[in-house]
Amino acid sequence: SSDTGPSVYLLPGGGGDTTAAVVAVKYNANSNAILGSPRFAPTGSLILYHTDSLSSGVPLPWIRDAGNLASAPYRLVPAGQEIGNTYWNGNWSGVGDSIVLESYRFFNSTGQIRRGLFKLKGAFNANPTPYTAWLNDSSAAEPDWSADGQFIVFTRKAPGRNDRDLYIIRAGSSDKTTAVQVTRGPADDTRPRFSSDGSTIFFISDRADRYGLNGVTTT
Repeated sequence: SSDTGPSVYLLPGGGGDTTAAVVAVKYNANSNAILGSPRFAPTGSLILYHTDSLSSGVPLPWIRDAGNLASAPYRLVPAGQEIGNTYWNGNWSGVGDSIVLESYRFFNSTGQIRRGLFKLKGAFNANPTPYTAWLNDSSAAEPDWSADGQFIVFTRKAPGRNDRDLYIIRAGSSDKTTAVQVTRGPADDTRPRFSSDGSTIFFISDRADRYGLNGVTTT
């Protein structure tokens, strides 16, 4: 409660008393204005998270080993590359070491520009390939990769409306016209997550009453 921003905490998968939570990434008012969007790798103890500790207001992806918190975190975007571009809300591939994430210019400002979805290939390579948009769709957000690495689900604003629907696209395709719409209607559908076997997508929706009662829904 004394911090002005959130830290990233760890608890056993079975739950437990939050007073026993371990800090994986500590908020630091001198270096963090933004810290969040943590996601575990499909296997092992690595955590992907985003923070603006290098440049205020420009969060970038980092990796930390939750199994060895004494080790230093690893920055995915080397110094001097992609200056001024934010990466946020990243998600791991179920296979390999690729990561898909949202990208912005002027993040969280009145002049914010959405750059679509990007992939960081060779995420653990000290000299990664140049960053280019994988899915050039400014309305695409909140990606989640299926455990088999074959598909990516994401949200997109419905044309002419402010609410969002879910779409699935093959991970090997970069043509947004090949994305298949999964949900429809006036409800706002967000935060899609594949089940571990890939047969179900869980997501948050206010479709129950359209008056702000959000709940977890499946498709």
